[in-house]
This record gives sequence, C-alpha cells and structure tokens, in this order.
Amino acid sequence: MTNPPSPPPPPSPAGGSGDPYQQPGYGQGPTGYGPPQPGYNQPQQGYEQAPQPGYSQPAPGYNQPAPGYSQPQGHDPYAAGAYGSPAPYEQNEKKKGRGLLIGGGIAASLLLVGGGVFAATALLGSSGTHPYEVLPQDAFYYAEVDFDPEADQKTAYLNIKDQLIEKFNFDEDADLFEALAEPLGSDIDYDADVEPWLGDRFGLAVVQDADEPEGFVAFASYQIADADKLGEARDKFDTSSLVQGEYLIVSNSDREEVLPESGFGDVLADRDGFTSSLDELDGNTIASMWLDLGSITQLAADELADDMALQNEFGELPDFEVSGTVVAGVHLDNSFVQAQIKALDIETAEDAFGDIKLNKGEVAKVLKSMPNDAGIALAVGGLDEYVNLALEEFLKSPEMADVSEMLESSLRELRIDADIFLPETVTGILGTTTGIYVSESGGALYADGGDEALLSQIGSALSELGEQANISTEGSTVVVSGGNIGEGQLGENANFDKALRDLDNAHFALYVDPDTMDPYMEDIGIIGVTGQVENNGGDLTVRWVLP
Repeated sequence: MTNPPSPPPPPSPAGGSGDPYQQPGYGQGPTGYGPPQPGYNQPQQGYEQAPQPGYSQPAPGYNQPAPGYSQPQGHDPYAAGAYGSPAPYEQNEKKKGRGLLIGGGIAASLLLVGGGVFAATALLGSSGTHPYEVLPQDAFYYAEVDFDPEADQKTAYLNIKDQLIEKFNFDEDADLFEALAEPLGSDIDYDADVEPWLGDRFGLAVVQDADEPEGFVAFASYQIADADKLGEARDKFDTSSLVQGEYLIVSNSDREEVLPESGFGDVLADRDGFTSSLDELDGNTIASMWLDLGSITQLAADELADDMALQNEFGELPDFEVSGTVVAGVHLDNSFVQAQIKALDIETAEDAFGDIKLNKGEVAKVLKSMPNDAGIALAVGGLDEYVNLALEEFLKSPEMADVSEMLESSLRELRIDADIFLPETVTGILGTTTGIYVSESGGALYADGGDEALLSQIGSALSELGEQANISTEGSTVVVSGGNIGEGQLGENANFDKALRDLDNAHFALYVDPDTMDPYMEDIGIIGVTGQVENNGGDLTVRWVLP
C-alpha cells in the first residue's frame, strides 16, 4: 500500500531553492485563536516561506467560514488549483448515513498515537489547521496524530528510521493506516476509499452525552487533501458525516443531531487553557493528547453510582472530586524517542495527596555515582517521607498492633536496636534520597543522608543470615552492597545524559540498560525515565535512546 498522500508543494519562486522542507501555512495562525502556537505557526529558521500560487482564490461555496472557525491566512485548502477541482461539498454540509462508528476503529486509531505513527512522519507537505479547530469545545478528551509534523521531527525520523525498521522488522508499507478506515464503515478499504483523499492530520474528541448508552459520544476528524476524491468515496461510508473547514467529521452515535448541520460553532481551539496546556509539552510533537480530569472523573463517578452490585458489596462509595488537565506528546530526536505526560493544575475537594511531595534532593548525584555496569539504576528524593506517611496511617488501624509487635520482635532477635516505625529510623535506612543499583552480578542500596551505624547493624544481621552485605560511605551517601559491584560511574556513560531529561531537577529518575543484564540479549538501547511530583501536578518523561 502507499502512505497517505500529501498535496504537491507549490512551485518555488524564481530563484528559489526548491527546498522540500518549505511548508505553506506556517505563518500567523488563524484569527480568533490567540497567539500562534510555538512549533506550529512560525516557519523554521532557515526555511523562508515562498509565495504560494493557487492558494489565494477560494473555490465557490467556501467563502464563508463555519461559525467559530476561521480559514488560515495564506492557505485555503480548497482553493482552485491547490488540490485540483473545487470541493464537491459545501462547507458544513452533512451527509447522512447509518451513524455507525466501529468501536475498534477508535481504539486502533488511538494506537497511532504511540509507536505506529513513525512511518507517517516521513511525509512532506502542507500543514494547514488542526482538528481541534473544528471539534466540539465541550470535549473531555482529545488526541491528534500529525502525519506532517515540523521539520525537526521529519529530520529526526529520517535519522532513526533505519534503526526502527531493523529493531522491529518494521515495514513502512505495512497496513498501519487501516485503523483509520474502520470508523467509516466495516467495508471501507483504506487504499481505495481513504488514502486518495486523506490529508496530514487525524483527530479524535470525546464528549459526555447522557443520551448515549455509554454516556459519551466520540468524534473522529480527518483532514481532507483532495475533496474530489472524498466525494467519490463518501457515499460508501456507513456513518453520517460532516465537512467543516478542512475536515471530514464522523461520530459513533446513531443520533443524527450530534453532528449539527452548521458544524460546531464552539470549538476546542477557543476553550480557555486548551492550547496553552498543549504548549506545556517539550518541543514539537508527532502526536499529542489532552484530557480534562474533572469530566472524566465525573463520568466514572456516574458509572459507579449506577452500579448497584458494586455498592451492595462495598457500600456507598465516597465522593471524590478532582479537576485539572493531563497532556501528553510523542517527540522525536536524532538519537531518541520521547514520550511525555504532564498533569497541570490538579485540585481535589479534599487534600487527597496530603502535604508530602517528592523533591529533587540528591537524585542526580546518587544516580551518577552508581557503577557504570548498572542494568537498573533508580534514585528517588523524599521517598522516606512517603514511607513515614504510609506507616502513620498503617498504625492507626487497631488490627495492626499485633503486626507491629511481631516486626519489632524480629528486629530484636536480629540485634537491630531500632524502632522500625519511628520516622528517624525510616530516614536512617532510606536516607533523604534513596537509590537502587542492580547489575548482572550484584546490587546495592544508596541512602544519601542515611544512618551509617543503623545500616551497619542491618548489614551485620544480613551476614548472620548468610547474605553478605558490605557497608561503605561515599560522602553523605551510605552504600549497602552485595555481590560483585562494577567500577566507574554511570554518569560517564555516553548515553546517560541523552536518556534522562532535566535530571538536575528530577524528583525521581530511572535508567535501564537491558544489554548489561544479559550479554546474549540483542542491544535494544537504553530507557530513561525522569519526573517531578507536586501537590498540584507533575510530569513524567520516558526516553528510548536507540543503540
């Protein structure tokens, strides 16, 4: 099969370079949507915009924008000469059908937000608008896949493409896009009925709807590259559909009214905080996601409230209100693939998370100091505070008294003179920053700010049980190790910094090198995880550094 088409680039001006990375439509964004989004609307440095013949005169029937929607300046996707003949459908024209959106199509389309999107990023063409500029404003979930991302993402993909194909036996001509055909009907063939007209972006939005059996309705939006080709295929679709702006929109509902004849006047692009939340993601992305926690929590609460069997078993469920936003994105670099999740402005009706939060402590120092043969290396700042909080709640339960006495008795038998449930004991064992090192032949606990005397007692007790434990001190860090410990420092690894985003400010960090754990295993690269946790949010970044 062939990949989704991109419209041919406009001719270069006289004396132009003919650079294939010149992208029409990257100037000032559509009016009414605030300042242009970083990474989307501004031209890449070094790629000057060329005049765009054929993009100036709109085709008949496209002179008036839909309510709440403005055509992008300098780029009319349906202009005469841009994609061939004028569009056969008026903007916002709704075509009726059976209203079937296959559930598997939604699930499969969401999978494209993950690894399956890589092949698509090699395409070069026009950018145009985003699906969130035509999808309903009251959505609680939104996902977008960009088959024509910014120039840095295309360049990064071309640099890592061969490794992706080699490691996963990945065929660029595989049927990755078949999932996009499923929402349009069970008999729709991607190659014949979708690929000829599909543009560069696909979006999905989900809206709460009490009239639906599931409590929600989903809308899929397909950017249109060739309106004539869409017209030829549209009669085959099993679902009602609407053309709004540059997009074909379908839903999973049998109710015709969910697709308004005039299109959605209030769109996600105009929702307060929507685009600014997406802007919190680092760098340009090939795929992104946005989630309104308040709405999804309410949807789950309503579902549980209707589940009488669950209430009969566990009693009346407590109310749990939460608000805030979660955004996620996939970003490509010349040497790694990055997935990032951010929780923003999280609030709860009650102080569900308490006053305890992780901190950066000495996370970077502890992780860098571990031996360079680490297969797994983990460092967490403030873990002792979380454990102390859990123990405090644990001891409030009357039935825990016997368990507490049993543990203390066991410690006395091992001649460990400490009350395990005191906060200072926990901090003495874990330190204020805690690290774990695991290699093929050994392991260690790192306790920065730990109690050397207490840990020595524990080491001696382990030795009496036949488990050899060595105690050493490296500055403020106490190390309890066993087995054969490697040499050197992990921070000297050539891929260490690539794998761990913003390590110096991370509250926790994880470094995984599977190849060092099994020398016979094929080298698949390094996985790095960093993140921060605050009372009102946090972030998690996962990087896969290619070998």
